[in-house]
Amino acid sequence: MGDNKTTCREFLLAMGNGDIDGVKARATEDIVFTTKGSSMFSAARTLPELLELIGTLDQLTASEFTAEFPSMTAEDDRVSVEMAGHADLVGGGRYDNIYHFLFRFRGDKIASVEEYLDTKYTEAAILPALSALSEQAGAPAE
Repeated sequence: MGDNKTTCREFLLAMGNGDIDGVKARATEDIVFTTKGSSMFSAARTLPELLELIGTLDQLTASEFTAEFPSMTAEDDRVSVEMAGHADLVGGGRYDNIYHFLFRFRGDKIASVEEYLDTKYTEAAILPALSALSEQAGAPAE
C-alpha cells in the first residue's frame, strides 16, 4: 500500500468520498478516530462508528470530495497532515474546511487519528445540508 504518508492521503480521500472499503483497508480493526473540539461532531469513534459517520457524510455531498495536502511530516509511527477539503453539499451549500490530523500507525495500518478542524464552520455548513437531506427523504429536519 506504500509509505505511511501515502496511506494517510489515501485514507482521507477514501473517507471524503464514502469509500468504506478503502477506509477499512488502511485501518486497524481497533482504530480510534477522535475529532477534537466541542461541536456535535466531536467524539472518539471506533471503526464501526467511523464508518457510519462516513456513510452519513457521503450522503451530504453533491460532488466529489477533493483535497489539497500542503504539508505532511512522518516520524517514527506518526504522520502529521495538513489538509484543505472541498465539496458541494446537497441543498446547494459548499464545504471548504481546513484540517490537521495526527495519525499513529501499528505496522502498515492506521491505529489512531486525532482530527482538528474548524468545528464552528463545520456545523454551519453541514446542518443546512442535513436539513436538505431530510427534506429530500420526506422526513422532518432535526
